[in-house]
Amino acid sequence: MIGKTLAHYRITASLGKGGMGEVYLAEDTRLKRQVALKLLPPEVMGDAASRDRFQREAEAVAALDHPNIVAIHSIEAAPLDGGSGELQFFTMQLVRGKTLDQLIPPTGLGLEAFLDLAIPLTDAVGAAHHCGITHRDLKPSNIMVGEDDRLRVLDFGLAKLAEQEPQEVSEAAPTLESPLTRTGTVLGTVPYMSPEQAKGLPVDPRSDVFSLGSILYEMAAGSRPFAGDSAADLMSAILRDTPAPLCDRRTELPVDIDRILARCLAKNRDDRYLTAKDLCQDLEGVRKEMNNSARSGRSTPSGASNLPLPERPSLAVLPFVNLSGDPEQDYFAAGLWTDINADLVKISGLFLISQTSTGLYKDRSTTPRQVGSELGVRYVLEGTVRKAGNQVRVTARLVDAQTGEPLWAERYDSKLDDLFELQDEINQNIVEALDVKLIHGESHRVLQRSMKDPKARDTYYRALAAFFTLRREDLAAARLLLDEVAGMEPEDPHAHIFSAFSHYFEAILDYSDNREASLELALESADRAIALDDPTGFAQMIRGMVLLLRKDHDGSMRAADRAVLDRPNCPWAYALKGAIYNYAGRPGEAIELAKQAIRHTPLTPPVFPAVLATAHYLAGQHAEAADAARSTIDIAPDTLEAHVVLAAALVASGDVGAAAPVLSQIRRLKSDFSLSKFAESQPYKDPSVLTGLLDDLSAAGLS
Repeated sequence: MIGKTLAHYRITASLGKGGMGEVYLAEDTRLKRQVALKLLPPEVMGDAASRDRFQREAEAVAALDHPNIVAIHSIEAAPLDGGSGELQFFTMQLVRGKTLDQLIPPTGLGLEAFLDLAIPLTDAVGAAHHCGITHRDLKPSNIMVGEDDRLRVLDFGLAKLAEQEPQEVSEAAPTLESPLTRTGTVLGTVPYMSPEQAKGLPVDPRSDVFSLGSILYEMAAGSRPFAGDSAADLMSAILRDTPAPLCDRRTELPVDIDRILARCLAKNRDDRYLTAKDLCQDLEGVRKEMNNSARSGRSTPSGASNLPLPERPSLAVLPFVNLSGDPEQDYFAAGLWTDINADLVKISGLFLISQTSTGLYKDRSTTPRQVGSELGVRYVLEGTVRKAGNQVRVTARLVDAQTGEPLWAERYDSKLDDLFELQDEINQNIVEALDVKLIHGESHRVLQRSMKDPKARDTYYRALAAFFTLRREDLAAARLLLDEVAGMEPEDPHAHIFSAFSHYFEAILDYSDNREASLELALESADRAIALDDPTGFAQMIRGMVLLLRKDHDGSMRAADRAVLDRPNCPWAYALKGAIYNYAGRPGEAIELAKQAIRHTPLTPPVFPAVLATAHYLAGQHAEAADAARSTIDIAPDTLEAHVVLAAALVASGDVGAAAPVLSQIRRLKSDFSLSKFAESQPYKDPSVLTGLLDDLSAAGLS
């Protein structure tokens, strides 16, 4: 073809071979410009389906107007050098540069370079998806980075318009020709095919998302996610294998990249992003967090934070990311994350941020530096979990939030039977890396294990996933699972602890038909856990809460003291002790305890400001009480206690008129609110303290 002419285009060189035709460099003799000319291969010119697909490519690309998609100039037909018989071709924008596969180094691209290419790539494919077009042959050689550094997607030769009927396909996997691309039953390039393409099934934008996941993985890791010695081996790997986590190879990359790619490469298309645009938005989130972190680093001294760093080594453990490719396994990653936190919360030489705050980072793109700044900690632990049958792989990375550099990063491969040893090793590495000294008895509490059965552990994790929703039906479901755990592990206290919690929440959330009976069951379950040498301190917390509701101030104080001793990093233990001090007439001490609880949950301290608001009110600090109550309402608008304290504080400060809108909120939350019922629920040790509160509420307009 070199040197020949089609219409007014003189072909000067070959540029390559696409999925549906030869591509040449040509000179447009009329407009005096160079173009890329794509020609349908002569051997398929007589095939109507191939000609239709070629025509469709031109229509598809012409319909797209995106800076990262190659522009089409025209679609034409002409005889070669004025001879007989027309050849079909179209002309495109000529892009000089290198294909993506020529630019990926063996060790993968750096994070900034990765995002510089990944974001425009996914945005371009997302634009095609928005127009109803699926590319179906995305691969690095179909992606060009021009001399102007702009990325452009090429070769929509296999594009399928969504509104067209799918062609007939075969379930049989064909033998593919070099370079692992062929036209026919199965369309695409094998290393980047989606599972449904490999099976010859109809495709949609989620198939492109899988191909993008393979490309992005290669960009980050320097090698493809799936390997095989033949096309058949590759197809088998795509259908069966789960790629190794990126964090195994690139510890400096944020764990969010692993999470994003795991979602792209899910075997079930329903578990992937719906379109490439959704994928692009998550990548943009990673870029945004990276830029925010960089700006923060430039504008403030290294390690500066909105919150002062504690004197002790301070740590935030981010939610572990499920890389199993199965969302149904989320519960396992969450359970392991909870267990590791439950061990670390017992160490007094460490300052640990509560899961209440760190849990907000689930599915959120961020960097350790930003986390450290937002939570006021020096160190951040990131982790991923991959569970398959009886095997589990956990990766953990401890990062210095001031520098962004990892202190250590490890991969742990284990059987479920050895999960406790794995947890112990992770915790021991944290303690050693941060040079934390364990005081007498802490090592025993941290390492004390009694649950031996992997099935019991799995059932326990499922129970936790149901329990933490705090929905009525989920609490009941969680308790059934916990009963199974207790049957399998009669010497383990954990099932009894969360059974106690479920009964307690049923009582205070008005789920129970018999509040007192539920509280009694909570107390019985907590006592059983204590008898089994509960290492968590949770049982003492439940005991303290129930005894407080029963106005046993001395008993509840003893339980709270023990809970704080056993759980020196637990904000709920501090809040419980602060509430008891409020009711016992010691608001000054309650203020300090509430502030400790809030510091451990800097983003969303659930009801802790309500404890602080009550303490300020009882201490006669009415302006501070109103501020703390408003902080609670901002976080949790339906917290009745905060509205009640706010109304009383406004009256006590002389602003009775401002209490009127607060009263309407109280009645909204509890239409049958009455001072007499409220008084019955308040376990104040000194009746005169309750009388003063009731007088202020009465002056506000409540009766």
